[in-house]
Amino acid sequence: MLYLWMPEYGEVSQDGATIVNTFRWCTSKNISSRSAANQSDSIWKTAIGWDALLAATATEHVSEVTVFFPTASAQMLRQTLSRPQLRQMGSNGVRYLLEEYTLTPIDQLDVRHQHHANTLTVLAKPQQDVAALVASFGLTPWRVVAALPDFLLLPIVEGSATLLLDGSNRILRLDDTYAVSADDLDITLARLTDVKRIQVIGHVNDIDRAILDTHKNAAGLDWQFLDLPVESIFPPDGISTKHPYNLVVRTQEASISPYWKVVAAVLIAAIAVQMLYDAVSIWRYHNIEAATKAQAEQQYRQWFPDEKRIVDLKRQMQGHLNGLGAVDMTALSMISRVGPALSQANLPAQKINYSSNAGVGQLELQINAPTLAALESLRAQIATQGLAAELGSVNTAPKKAGSDAGQVSGTIRVKL
Repeated sequence: MLYLWMPEYGEVSQDGATIVNTFRWCTSKNISSRSAANQSDSIWKTAIGWDALLAATATEHVSEVTVFFPTASAQMLRQTLSRPQLRQMGSNGVRYLLEEYTLTPIDQLDVRHQHHANTLTVLAKPQQDVAALVASFGLTPWRVVAALPDFLLLPIVEGSATLLLDGSNRILRLDDTYAVSADDLDITLARLTDVKRIQVIGHVNDIDRAILDTHKNAAGLDWQFLDLPVESIFPPDGISTKHPYNLVVRTQEASISPYWKVVAAVLIAAIAVQMLYDAVSIWRYHNIEAATKAQAEQQYRQWFPDEKRIVDLKRQMQGHLNGLGAVDMTALSMISRVGPALSQANLPAQKINYSSNAGVGQLELQINAPTLAALESLRAQIATQGLAAELGSVNTAPKKAGSDAGQVSGTIRVKL
């Protein structure tokens, strides 16, 4: 892994025609080989310009890079907010907290946030800047896996803030997740009155020292200078590419637009509804199958009252039809078509006769129905099965016990 610390501003070349960038870089191998006894050894190496950086890292054979961009180029905000309030606000609502602090439209910001102990910390950077940062590595052999603010490199001590004075890069890190720009050190310290201890790293000029001493005398600020070169501190190996502030990770996730998330949700809902419909259909068809089987057995017992036990309805029915000789399959075919119509109409046949004349089979059914119209409806239903059905003689049938409705008894002749 290559770690690259980007400068905040490039320096103008001597001829004034170009901007020269001074990079600090190191690799995982450099960090691991650093002697524990020589903590003052330099971790970061310096390269002036892209060409020098590519030449210096050519022998390292790394393919991935973690970029630390200047904290001053991002907007940071801290606000007291409970977790239920954050949940109610949502990720989009967090963006609107920055509306009064940035000139960039909030829908064009790449926003990250962390929440701990009822404190919300927000980091935002224009999406255009993030895209330009990643695109600048398009002609290099490295793939950008993380883009993080460089204040994460500053060491943090419990109960103390860390101030970096490194040329134009001036950062005050207050805790694990929050830092501010210290371009105007006097105003920064005057605003942060709760900061009582500071460890200072870098180059302290006379003006900076005077400002620090003034706040020490006026507000009791305890500041100490850490006399180590910047290149020998800030090992980045403990910073994960899965850090919540990693702009590259969230940029890739943002490629899935809200529209497609809605489409996916609708698709999942449609699949769930279809599965529910199929389950209800299976349950319904199972009940119909059980009812049809019970009615078929009842019809069989009416046709063959001597049969006391039904084991296999199809085989037992075929055994009775085998006595009809060569026409048994014709009769079986006709009954298999007539049966569903009788079940649907709920009109069991009282008597069934089969006969054959000149190779044409005829099935004669005697049906008791509540009305003549019911008989005619049953005849029409049988005809839809591809059979020729005609209504024969119709007579008045005896009333059923406990029923005042009249009944008719008719014959339906069915031919194949």
